[in-house]
Amino acid sequence: MKDLLRIILAALAITSMVSCSEKNDVPHQNETLYDLSQVRVVSEGRVYAREYIERQLTNLQQSNDLDDELAAAYDEFLSGKLEEVDEIEKQMKEDAGETENGVNTMLSYEYVVLEYMTFSPNGDGILCSELVVWPWGALWNPRPDNVVIGCHCTITDDFSRPSNYENQGITSDVAMLAMMTHVKGDYNLVIIPDYEGYGSSVDRPHPYCYREATAWQVCDGVRAGISYYEHFKKTMEPDWRAVSVGYSQGGAVAAGVYRYAQENDKRLRVVGAVCGDGPYDPISTLQQYIKDGKLYMPVAAALILKGALDTSYELKKLKSQYWHFCTDAFIVSGIFDRLEEKYLNTDAIHKELLAYASEENSPFVMYCWDNKSESFVPYNHHTANSSAFDFDLSSGKAKSYAPIDQCFKQGVIDYFQGKPVTPGEVDPDKLDALKHFLEKNSLLYGGWAPSAKSGMTFFHSTRDEVVPVCNLDMLDSWWLGGHQDGYLAYWYETSTYLHVGTGKAFYLYYADDYVNKIFKDKWKPGRYEIKGGLFQPME
Repeated sequence: MKDLLRIILAALAITSMVSCSEKNDVPHQNETLYDLSQVRVVSEGRVYAREYIERQLTNLQQSNDLDDELAAAYDEFLSGKLEEVDEIEKQMKEDAGETENGVNTMLSYEYVVLEYMTFSPNGDGILCSELVVWPWGALWNPRPDNVVIGCHCTITDDFSRPSNYENQGITSDVAMLAMMTHVKGDYNLVIIPDYEGYGSSVDRPHPYCYREATAWQVCDGVRAGISYYEHFKKTMEPDWRAVSVGYSQGGAVAAGVYRYAQENDKRLRVVGAVCGDGPYDPISTLQQYIKDGKLYMPVAAALILKGALDTSYELKKLKSQYWHFCTDAFIVSGIFDRLEEKYLNTDAIHKELLAYASEENSPFVMYCWDNKSESFVPYNHHTANSSAFDFDLSSGKAKSYAPIDQCFKQGVIDYFQGKPVTPGEVDPDKLDALKHFLEKNSLLYGGWAPSAKSGMTFFHSTRDEVVPVCNLDMLDSWWLGGHQDGYLAYWYETSTYLHVGTGKAFYLYYADDYVNKIFKDKWKPGRYEIKGGLFQPME
């Protein structure tokens, strides 16, 4: 528990935009991974650990995006464990010996926002941005032992990008990744690139679920971040290694980064990946949505299609557009306009869909959980304004969904179910091109499998409503025969549905532990189920 508290103390921080102009006289690394003439510093800052942990944890516990199970875990944490906080803070101050401006700096860190050059899927040179974070203390500046490659989750608004870290809250996955500068006594250089389409490349489309392109762009950012740090700050420990970490889209990207580095650049020394609830296989994800007939997060399905249309050469050659695959009602809802604008986050877009569905005579239907009848009912003009229905729309996406046939044309649904498609409804060439794009962006494409003792670690909720568990099941079924020593898999057997809440548990309780296991050579493969709640001891 004390290790967890130390990590949370590092995360519960305020950002001070002080100058970090001091430079260490450090030797250059033996091998420069990236041309520093292609790197530009955008901003710098420093983060201080704070003593107001109880207030901040209470705010976390009251967050609207936490489901009952995760909230209960925070209740237990707050009620019985806070007495350890004073002890830890006291010890931290004794260890540091002094404070800066009255604030303990034992678990502090510095960061810089960089711009670097990389390449788009069609080979164009593009400018991308990233957040680079490293440990800092009042009395000492430890050199990092290793590198953590942070892969951020799905975002639809540019505000949530990692390079905008100083304006984000402590519950964001970017903050959770940044605090991995300190993990169980080790110090890490943490590099979190913005994906193409955000930050410095915001004017470009985001290649959602384009595994290889996102992986090489992230790896370019890692090369740039390491080269910047070693040139201007300190050299890394000579035996440094790297692990990629991410949840949701970030989980898929983290797995893709591991594969790309193993196949293309061993200089990055990527020895593992810690992945939570990721869409490792876009086509099976879409097929599961169709099988269930429900989209608890319609924006995810829209992003899958948009990513394909924006980046697939075959689909562009066929002049494919949204209306070739989607219903008129889904397009008129404005969801694709919002994705183009990159102004609203996923929750705000979901709320707009609900508002659209509730308009009188709306052609679009969504279903919401009615607390009185304890069932899903249509969320329309009548039910939304009737006292006979009780909707708690702040309790998460799992409490509302859009039927799949409200979003995609029947021909698309039939095609991905292996059924005959009515001639003339959807162009079969366009469907084939979409299927091919989704297939080649699977982590398994080309028959790839991790090597023995790879350090690849997967967590997945069996009841994830946004990224179905078929993603992990699919990897497991392919790799189990002959490759069972190459990965570690955990299935959450819990009552929670909520994708976001499970992600917070992933970062608060599991991710740092497995980063540490990999770096300490204590990782071992296996297949396990986590039952009885999110916060459970493992082997």
